Amino acid sequence: MKKIKSFFVTIFVVLLLVAAAYGALTFYKMWQQKKIALLELKISQLKEEFIPMRFRIVSRDKDNMQVDIRFYDTESKSVGTSFITLPGSELYVTVEVIKHGSKGFLFFPSTVFTQEIAASDGMALLEIYNNNGLPAIYEGWNVGKVGELYLKHIYGQVRKGVKKDILYGSAVHEIKGVSELQVGLVYDVVCHVKQGGVEIVLQ
Repeated sequence: MKKIKSFFVTIFVVLLLVAAAYGALTFYKMWQQKKIALLELKISQLKEEFIPMRFRIVSRDKDNMQVDIRFYDTESKSVGTSFITLPGSELYVTVEVIKHGSKGFLFFPSTVFTQEIAASDGMALLEIYNNNGLPAIYEGWNVGKVGELYLKHIYGQVRKGVKKDILYGSAVHEIKGVSELQVGLVYDVVCHVKQGGVEIVLQ
């Protein structure tokens, strides 16, 4: 009798654990969907053109050029700067582009390089606008804690170079360059939120 009672108690405990696990999984999925929906809403509210990065050629000679790079958030506030010297006369920018649902794209400038150095050997940009794990170029969005957690996850995956684990999205990268750079002029890295395109435009 005791064995039978013990057996039913064990079954009852197992059923409770299964129910708790199912409930936790359901809650997690709902939480994920809430984050995704909020981020999609914010993407849809962005202007068509988003300019997270600008650069200016400070000086240039036959071998090198000095470049002033600045990053901006969605409200055009400066959130990061870098002054670098690169060999070459043509500048290229790699931007990680994340397609998020059907609402649009997220953009993360990741590397600058020239015709003299390979993209893999270029200067990394992702950490310049890292604000405690959040991409500062998306500050001003006011997505709340839930949205920040999801945005932090996407940014973290991009920083690690992991493209297959971008939840509910897909990742590609675009390389854009300028071959006839003019000293003293400012160039915008323009990202098209709805189409996912990137271009470099003289300001």
